[in-house]
Amino acid sequence: MTMPAGAGGTSGDPGAGGAPAGGGSPAGGAPAGGAPAGGAPAGGAPTAPAWLEGVPEDLSAWAGEQKFAGVSDALISQRALMRMKGVPPEQLLRLEPGWDADPEKAAAVYARTGRPEKPDGYELPNIPVAEGGFDLTPGFRTKAHELGLSARQAKGLAEWFTGTSSEFGTQRSQALELRDTQEELALKAEWGGAFEENIGAGKRAWASVAKAAGLDSKDVDSLQQSLGYSKVMKLFASMGRALGEHEPVGGEPELAFGMTPAVAAQKADEIGRELRGMDRSDPRYATKLDEMMRYRSMSTGEQHTPLQRG
Repeated sequence: MTMPAGAGGTSGDPGAGGAPAGGGSPAGGAPAGGAPAGGAPAGGAPTAPAWLEGVPEDLSAWAGEQKFAGVSDALISQRALMRMKGVPPEQLLRLEPGWDADPEKAAAVYARTGRPEKPDGYELPNIPVAEGGFDLTPGFRTKAHELGLSARQAKGLAEWFTGTSSEFGTQRSQALELRDTQEELALKAEWGGAFEENIGAGKRAWASVAKAAGLDSKDVDSLQQSLGYSKVMKLFASMGRALGEHEPVGGEPELAFGMTPAVAAQKADEIGRELRGMDRSDPRYATKLDEMMRYRSMSTGEQHTPLQRG
């Protein structure tokens, strides 16, 4: 049976249920293939630009967020960031909050800032305390490493300390020398003409007492630094007087205090000449003789033994 023209779903037959000629879609329908207008898959994200092909999805998404239009934009942004930092990434140091309370984080920071791996890595000058005193260098190395000082910082601090200590020692010596000079002038004014005699007495004390006790010149210097010139001279002069006699000669303590051996010998000679003109029965003879023997002992440094009377 012959079908009429248009039968079998040809164009213009609304009841045939066929598609319009040319594959068009009904009004309001989707294009062939099911993709919405605009070229993006139904329900998916926008297609990445061609210049981001092969880039991981997260980086591609980030580039979209930054609104980079192409490689040129990305490079310009990176260059601006580098200029803001001022140095390459490997030269940057990030300090997290509380980094210095965490030994591991602190060690990493100190290593980046120039701290040696171990305390003995510091190149330091010797750091003594006082003249010939305790060497602080080992302890300084340990503390510098503990505090995270760089090699340059530790060396600079050690050099400053040793230089300042040396300068302080020089200034202290000069100050002590000036003090002793001033005290010597004051002592000369106080003792007047007996100054040399008193110094002589101090020398006798030094020769017979200080040396016997094992003291040397350094010990006396230390004593003088502590007490001062005046007190030390008076101390030794008093000791010299005690060595020269048990009690003042003729009731005159100034005469015996600090008398030099030469002066004592001269006094003994004077009394000896006086005794040669005296009668042994004279009551004053024994007293004069004992006095002469005292002066002889003072001149020789020997211990005086008083005469037995009666």
